[in-house]
Amino acid sequence: MAKQRTNQYWIERSNQLLASMHQQSTPYVHEINKYYDKALKDLQKDINKIFQVYANNHNLTRAEAKRLLNTKISTREIEHLRREISQIANAELKKSLLAQLNANAYSARISRIEALKQSIQVHYSKVADKQLTLSKAAYINTIRESYYMTAYNLQKGIDIGFRIAQIPNETIKAILNTNWSGKLYSQRIWGNSQHTIDSIAETLTSGFISGKSIPKMVKEIQELTQYGKYAAERLIRTECTFFSNQGAMESYRECEIEKYVFVATLDNRTSKQCQKHDRKVYEVRKAVPGKNLPPLHTWCRSTTRAYLGEKYLRNAKRRARDPVTGKTYLVGNMNYEQWYNQYVKGSPEKVND
Repeated sequence: MAKQRTNQYWIERSNQLLASMHQQSTPYVHEINKYYDKALKDLQKDINKIFQVYANNHNLTRAEAKRLLNTKISTREIEHLRREISQIANAELKKSLLAQLNANAYSARISRIEALKQSIQVHYSKVADKQLTLSKAAYINTIRESYYMTAYNLQKGIDIGFRIAQIPNETIKAILNTNWSGKLYSQRIWGNSQHTIDSIAETLTSGFISGKSIPKMVKEIQELTQYGKYAAERLIRTECTFFSNQGAMESYRECEIEKYVFVATLDNRTSKQCQKHDRKVYEVRKAVPGKNLPPLHTWCRSTTRAYLGEKYLRNAKRRARDPVTGKTYLVGNMNYEQWYNQYVKGSPEKVND
């Protein structure tokens, strides 16, 4: 008969799985931070280049500053902007910015402040591009790993092994396109990016007009960039919790688990929402993220575990028996890699848009 595991065993396994998923997303967060740093550095170069006259003279009057901001830029500077825009991966945004820049009437009268605003748009849109690419790769990996690790932990917990189907690419796509919190993760990336862009543009425009010093404006831009990093990490961590739990739900369905237990991380940072749901049992088919399935809020660290009863243990033992040899497999001494090679066929395919 399959051995029983303590409630603490299942809680620890669930928490370890979610912690592992977040740990795997950490390199993506660091990489995105590097792109934010580069955007800030590139913008500072543009400020120094376009406003060198102002940078060398902090005593300009408002009228002089306004006149400088409205000075037309050279054809060479326009070409530089065009090259920068061409590096944006988002086709729709790139087309829009190039159309605006290439319009003859616009190009003939583009001012330094307009050029600077476009530079801000370009530099930080490139960050959003990279974040979208990196986070998508992270989320696909999270879904897959959570799906297979949940099945592995389940089988190891009851010490019975059985084959599990690969998670279909169509299922992964459907999870990626789930609008669980009002907006898709891609929409939130562009929304956060645009907020940063607008804030920086406003800071520079008002700063130059009011005669604020270059160092003070740069410091404010650094703070806004730092908040952009924070917003990016907040989004990745929250979405990682979502995708990890979605992968687990798919694994429960594949393993014929009908119910799950809500597992909150109980410490002084745990929200009241998660505390209220902790240890409550819900049906897999009625799982709703944000309501009875984590994440319930931003930075949520809650997860789930399978709800097991005697009925499932009997069914699992039946499923574990090989139809040819009649052999029942045990996974007590089998690590994840060995389990994966034995019970999961083939290798994951690429998820295309």
